[in-house]
Amino acid sequence: MSPALQGVICLHSGTDGALLALIDSVTVTVTAWRTELAAALATGLIAGPGSDGAHTVGVIRVGAQTELTIRGLRTLRAWNRLGAVAKVDLGRE
Repeated sequence: MSPALQGVICLHSGTDGALLALIDSVTVTVTAWRTELAAALATGLIAGPGSDGAHTVGVIRVGAQTELTIRGLRTLRAWNRLGAVAKVDLGRE
């Protein structure tokens, strides 16, 4: 039985765009890290500079990969409070 998700992760130089590595993304760990660190990076960019006094991170719909996102955010910016909601009731059955 083949994995449901197949692909490669391309690592490029930030200087000249040269291809540095191809990584098989079938490995669950690599895929999880890529997904959650991309979320952390996007959150860091959307939130703006960390020096604006915002020191709270909120996580909605906590799931299996939430720890990786939080670890990525901790690397990208300083914060001292974490709020999390595990389940959100949107009025759906």
